[in-house]
Amino acid sequence: MKPKVFIASIIYLCFAVFTLSAATASAATLTAGQGEAAPGAKDIVIPVTLSSEKGEDVSSLNLDLDFDSAKFSFKQIAIGQAALSAGKDISLSTLAAGKLRMVITALNKNVIADGVVANISFDIAKEAVSGDSVLTISKAIAADKDARKVGLATSDGKITISAGKLKGPRRQRYFRN
Repeated sequence: MKPKVFIASIIYLCFAVFTLSAATASAATLTAGQGEAAPGAKDIVIPVTLSSEKGEDVSSLNLDLDFDSAKFSFKQIAIGQAALSAGKDISLSTLAAGKLRMVITALNKNVIADGVVANISFDIAKEAVSGDSVLTISKAIAADKDARKVGLATSDGKITISAGKLKGPRRQRYFRN
């Protein structure tokens, strides 16, 4: 093989690998938050947050959220401020016990700024055993204003179930002599 052809082949191969890795790199991250509650607690709110790399514009999101339905029950979902400010709507479907599908979109090309895109409320079962329980984001897809796929990484959340009632601020009693 001639040296010029060999060098050209190496350059082409490096360019192809670089282009492929750049195309599949994550440009945005979707993160489920964390919470802590005692068995029997109501309305535990977990935020789902979007953060994008500079120059990457996310205009719509689709994701599944998996949770342990023996420990929690889904109560409600509310659109987060970042999605609301972009004029987006949120739709939810319960696919099975412990599996929710969310779509955050609208018939506009507005970009969703970094921040909370959804708030999900759970009730904790009275019989829930203490420990951490993971909230898993799966099948997450992000698209830009022209419906082109945006690379999206996910970060799972968790709810920590305490052994008993959570301790709040201590109330001190003062006595006069």
